[in-house]
Amino acid sequence: MQLSKGDPTIRDRVIFKALSVIDASVKRPPVDDKVLRAWFERNRAKYDQPARYNFQEAVLMGDKSDAALRSFVVSLNAGTPGEDVQAGLRVFKDRPLDNLLQSYDREFVEALNAAPPGEWRAVPSPEGLRAIRLDSIAPARPAKFEDLGGIVLHDWTDAMMAEQRTAAVRALAKKYTVKVVGAKE
Repeated sequence: MQLSKGDPTIRDRVIFKALSVIDASVKRPPVDDKVLRAWFERNRAKYDQPARYNFQEAVLMGDKSDAALRSFVVSLNAGTPGEDVQAGLRVFKDRPLDNLLQSYDREFVEALNAAPPGEWRAVPSPEGLRAIRLDSIAPARPAKFEDLGGIVLHDWTDAMMAEQRTAAVRALAKKYTVKVVGAKE
């Protein structure tokens, strides 16, 4: 009757039913502390706390030349930004290292790492110099398996079940030949 032709709802229901059948046969494999610890170490980057940065950016309105920004930084450090200067302030709290690398670049992060806290600096970024004051850097902290045992078990279980589902779908797909009507052979 070709009722499924052109009907995405029926197609979605068939997929849902097929996955439900697969999910019913997927079982969590046995696990012990040794297996979980090994998986935790292979996936450590997911659990470790990265270095976090707290800093402020004073955004100069109007003249945004390097010279104007450098002069602005000097006046900020002197505590006299000037009444005719218009600027905005952005406050960044607990920004992880990876986020800074994506938003700015390595040169920006290196300049932050070298900056003394509480001092305004002209810091290079991909968009040009920025007036930045570092407030603090919280160092990276490695995760401890003992503190995350339940979370690691949950994540490991999800990963193992996903692997089993993928293998079952691939095995099921081998039983069928898919032909696309109108495709060049």
